[in-house]
Amino acid sequence: MTSGHRKYLIIGLAVMAAILLAVFGTATYLVNSAKPRLEKIASTSLGMQVTCRKLRVSFLPPSILAREVKISNNGAQVALIPTLRARLDLRALVKGQVLIPTFNMVKPEFTITRLENGTWNIETPKREKKETTGESPLLLPIINIRDGSLILSTGKNPLEMRGVSLAVRDLGLAGDNNRLLLSRLSFTGDFNCRELRYDKTIIRDLASHLQGTTGIFAFDQLTFPAFGGTAAGKLEVSFGGESPLVEVHLELPRFRAEDFFASMTEEELLHGEMELALDFTARGVTQQDRLHSLSGKASMTGRDLTTTRLDLDDLVEQFIQSQQFDLVDFGAFMIVGPLGPIVTRSFDLGMLRNAAQGGSSEVRQLVSLWEIDGGRAVARDVALATGKSRIAMSGEVDIGAKRFNNLVVAVIDANGCALVRQEMDGPFESPRVEKPNFLETAAGPIINIFKGTARLITGEQCDVFYNGSIAAPVE
Repeated sequence: MTSGHRKYLIIGLAVMAAILLAVFGTATYLVNSAKPRLEKIASTSLGMQVTCRKLRVSFLPPSILAREVKISNNGAQVALIPTLRARLDLRALVKGQVLIPTFNMVKPEFTITRLENGTWNIETPKREKKETTGESPLLLPIINIRDGSLILSTGKNPLEMRGVSLAVRDLGLAGDNNRLLLSRLSFTGDFNCRELRYDKTIIRDLASHLQGTTGIFAFDQLTFPAFGGTAAGKLEVSFGGESPLVEVHLELPRFRAEDFFASMTEEELLHGEMELALDFTARGVTQQDRLHSLSGKASMTGRDLTTTRLDLDDLVEQFIQSQQFDLVDFGAFMIVGPLGPIVTRSFDLGMLRNAAQGGSSEVRQLVSLWEIDGGRAVARDVALATGKSRIAMSGEVDIGAKRFNNLVVAVIDANGCALVRQEMDGPFESPRVEKPNFLETAAGPIINIFKGTARLITGEQCDVFYNGSIAAPVE
């Protein structure tokens, strides 16, 4: 390269540097002078107070860097964003304009809380509505969230999400701010969450496609690992009505029974593969509201399972002979799965363990199918079969009221008649357990232990207790 060419190159680079300095100088001036205006525009759009501690222009990549962005509503914090980077459109900067195609947030913290007066911290006071020719949504840029958190609190036990990554596209904010913020949002995106906690439930590594349409948020293609299997389904939350509506459609095939029961009861009751399906809706602001409104179906099934340190056939024989423990405690095998840990404290597994003194048995088939309406779960087909015995359940579990309504566990014969039955009724914490009731003939109860199986010797007819999908053991 000749000295002349080198001179022109240096001059060219100097001119380019001067242009860049001028452009970013202009951008810095525009940003700093526009900070109060930008805060006002954001506050007006959200109907909340938006502030940031500091703004500066970054060269690589061309962007505006905001520190400690706070969103609050009537003094209550809704969001804190430690770092927010707004990418700049260079072509717009040359024209003296500031256009932001992308927002990147790092470790934002969002808090949605139901206040003591029954309102939400994201609700805004209603203003006088202006005449409009139609609703034109405010179109916002692409938003990327990395390592964020969300706390949703409606009562004693908040729902917490940690390690949230979110890529949002086509984000729109429709209508005026007289409506709840969540009912005005629309977007598409992809969602990942490292950990979700609610009460004693912990779910890790959630992933989903996310779709929002004016207050209806749908987590499509939702997946997460659970109990050695992978759950898949859809979760939809609607904020459009007087109270949020939640719809859940979830399947968990081929999960490990031992991991599942250990998490629910701290006991590895069963070993083997099972399937779980949940399909329900719930509406309400508080957990109690949602439990009372719960409706849908829940089921758990399994084949070729093995009990752990419990020989069920031996326990059936012991119960018929001595009644030194409660037959209803067998319900823990059939009720815990679909209805969760809310009822586990009602069953005394320790008594079964002490009576069994070890051993194991094959559970040839287990089914637990419940229909739920208004928070009341009715047993439609709930039973298990070993190689020698069948045990079935009937009755109702009132999830909203936290009580059992005529819940009955019975040992049944080949015809579906109850050889012996025991009823449990009352609140989960202290249910009333009735004395066992043996099927009687005209001459009284006649029970014979034959080939290790409890049998009723009678030619009389009886009311069928169980006529579900599980067949009687083949002798």
